[in-house]
Amino acid sequence: MKVFISEPHTNNKLARKGPREASMLKTTGTLIIRPNVAELKTDKNIVFKADPYCVFTFGNQKKTTSPCKRGGKYPIWNETFIFERTEEDVLKVQLWDKEYLLSDDFLAEGEVSMVTMLKSGTQSIWVDLFRKGVLLGRLLLETEYTASMVDVAQSNGVANASSRLAQVAE
Repeated sequence: MKVFISEPHTNNKLARKGPREASMLKTTGTLIIRPNVAELKTDKNIVFKADPYCVFTFGNQKKTTSPCKRGGKYPIWNETFIFERTEEDVLKVQLWDKEYLLSDDFLAEGEVSMVTMLKSGTQSIWVDLFRKGVLLGRLLLETEYTASMVDVAQSNGVANASSRLAQVAE
């Protein structure tokens, strides 16, 4: 007896990826981010050094570092942020210069694909930072991702079910 399984046509990005990539992108868990240092090409402030800070956006979660006082072109942070991942594919980061009398100045922005951060263990990742399409610098992040135990069990169940269907088809 042959069993044929047909899947409806879809434009969904996850459906077009291989089964392993699709399951990785759907994995939920905890993402830990530690911004370390930025290397910027310029410092917008003429008299004083800039006081840069980072704003991380992951889905609807937003976290902000403290300004690095007089960090200038090489600000350093020593902070840790924890994000809960459900379906987010990208971590976005923006660098701003803290202004105490006026509104803060936007410096640059960049993003990291979740696929890059799904590897086990702690990783160091350089994020290119752009402003109006021009490379302005980069930010060194230390990342750590832990998949939730429920997802690991569910993905094993899906793999086992697929194996059983393949055996029946033979």
